[in-house]
Amino acid sequence: MNNAVLVEGLTKTYPLGKGQPPLTTVDGIDFGVQEGEVFGFLGPNGAGKTTTMRMLTGLSRPTSGRATLLGLELARDLPGIKKRIGVVPESSNLYDELTAFDNLVSAALRQTADGAVIGCTYHRQALHQLRAGPFRLLWGWC
Repeated sequence: MNNAVLVEGLTKTYPLGKGQPPLTTVDGIDFGVQEGEVFGFLGPNGAGKTTTMRMLTGLSRPTSGRATLLGLELARDLPGIKKRIGVVPESSNLYDELTAFDNLVSAALRQTADGAVIGCTYHRQALHQLRAGPFRLLWGWC
């Protein structure tokens, strides 16, 4: 059976500033997930679960190490990986400080490879409500 996910020595370190040692949030982890296997990623708060998932989904760049997802190398083929994976976060990825419309535009900019806004057709009244309304309006749309 093939590995759907293979992680070797994955590390994430953040610089803290002048005179302070860097903060390592993920420290050289190794694991594999076989095709068809159900895998639970468990650990206490601060263990690096979210940081690891952010690296594997391309939201954060690893400091070092290697990851392969569905046969594609994370460092070399992130666009190909993104086309083949889906992520369901525990909580909303919407920004409280943005309107619903601005959250849609932000998501569109993040999802397109060339930074172009995805063309969407909305009923004029609905678009007007989204433009001025809070981001919570999206909960019924997504």
